[in-house]
Amino acid sequence: MPVLPPELPAGLVDMYLDKAVEYALESGEDVEKGRFYGEALPSVPETVDFRGCRFDKCDLSALNDSRVSFVDCVLDHCDLSGTVLLRCTLQRVKLINCRLTGIRFSEGTLMNVLFEDCQMDYCSFDKEKVQHVSIKRCTMKESIFVECKWQNFELEDCDVDGSEWSRTPLKGLDLTKSRFTYLRVDPAALRGMKVTSLQAMALSRLLGLVIAD
Repeated sequence: MPVLPPELPAGLVDMYLDKAVEYALESGEDVEKGRFYGEALPSVPETVDFRGCRFDKCDLSALNDSRVSFVDCVLDHCDLSGTVLLRCTLQRVKLINCRLTGIRFSEGTLMNVLFEDCQMDYCSFDKEKVQHVSIKRCTMKESIFVECKWQNFELEDCDVDGSEWSRTPLKGLDLTKSRFTYLRVDPAALRGMKVTSLQAMALSRLLGLVIAD
């Protein structure tokens, strides 16, 4: 089943990010149909929900530890590096060329989310529910997956070297279109994971095998 794209509404309105968030917090309403360019999000102490919005070259790192949701949104060349998104929801969201180094998704939900050409080294997915998520052409070195539940999760042309997979099911996971020289994973969990013959040789070290030519 393909990842569903964002359903951006027609007639997006140029807004100031700080003013839109301030109004949403005061009124209890969602931030809707906004187009934001080159802005830095102020500190967000409470829950804020973005629906049908587009963000271009915005610094959203102030979302750290905020309860937030993005529904039908596009984030293009945005910065969320080092951000902790705790119990947050992303639904029908596309992230393009975003800086996500060290971002932590924890105890939330990613549903119909597409990551393209993003910097995601040292990112982590902790107890995250991942459904219909595609990550393409992203760097994900030393990334961490802990107790994740996934369905229809695709990695394509990604660098996942040194990634850690802990208490996360690997059966059915296809890494043949991605790159790594080693993974941090329990050897017993490798059963059912799809890899190339060269990748299998790299993983053989986890099993204590010595391959003689």
